Amino acid sequence: MKRATMLLAVLLSLVGALAGSAGAADAAPAATERLHSLDRAILLRLNAVRTERGLRPLTLSDGLDRAAEAHSQSMLEGGFFAHDSKNGTSFMERVKRFYPASGFRSWSAGENLLYNTAPIDAEAAIEAWLVSPAHRENMLEPSWREIGIAALHTSSAGGQFGGEPTWVITMDLGTRSGGDNVQKHVAGAGEQKAEKARLAKTRARAKAAKKAARLEAAKAEKKAQKAEKAKQEAAEKAERAEKATQEKRERTGQEKNEKPKKPEGRPVDRVLPAPTGSSGLEDSPNGGDEEEGIVAPDLEETGDVPGAGDAPPGVVEDEGPIEP
Repeated sequence: MKRATMLLAVLLSLVGALAGSAGAADAAPAATERLHSLDRAILLRLNAVRTERGLRPLTLSDGLDRAAEAHSQSMLEGGFFAHDSKNGTSFMERVKRFYPASGFRSWSAGENLLYNTAPIDAEAAIEAWLVSPAHRENMLEPSWREIGIAALHTSSAGGQFGGEPTWVITMDLGTRSGGDNVQKHVAGAGEQKAEKARLAKTRARAKAAKKAARLEAAKAEKKAQKAEKAKQEAAEKAERAEKATQEKRERTGQEKNEKPKKPEGRPVDRVLPAPTGSSGLEDSPNGGDEEEGIVAPDLEETGDVPGAGDAPPGVVEDEGPIEP
């Protein structure tokens, strides 16, 4: 208890240097926010510092975590900054409600507090505690085994915080050993470890399922794209075939239009000239010179063949004047 009071006295002077003096004006309490990511970062940084010095890293305790959160919430809502509660409950009594000592032969707890009126990260918080001898000694105590950290923020904290935006961090440290509850405590730690392992396994399965779903979706998308491409290629092929057919039809029609037409009218009879001589001829039964299959016209009967001494066709002989 004496140690906690000393730590607070040193921390208050340090916070005054970091954040400036806080007024005493009252302000209506605003909603608070638990900064879980900051809690984890502080634990990682603290365990790194302890490990560098050959000390055992600390594990999270559900009881100490609830104790730290309840106290940070109470300070922001009540506008005070102290290890003891505003109603007078001592630090030891407050922590024991969440981190009981009954059933153990030895029980020990410690606490570091910090507040600031501007955002603060894990590195700055650990450094602020390390430069304070009392807080440094508290964090680097070799006997600690468990820890609870609760960083909370509000946009306006009244009372000692003067209505300013405020960040409060409570770090509760503890160790318990001996007695009837040791096995229960170990069993509880084992159950917590098993639960963490189960949750990790569940998260791994969910992650694997999500990855498999993404792969299946990618495959389906690729298949759909391939089908769409094939469909487009088929459509293009059909379009080319249709175009070729149309061009062929156009060429065929053009060729038909360009073919010469047969002359119209009656056919001209072919008149063969009468053969002369006997070469290639046979005597017809009538004794005339006729080519087989061709009948020569009877020139004497028609009177179309001029006789001896007659004038050629179309020539009129001069017989002298014609008497009227």
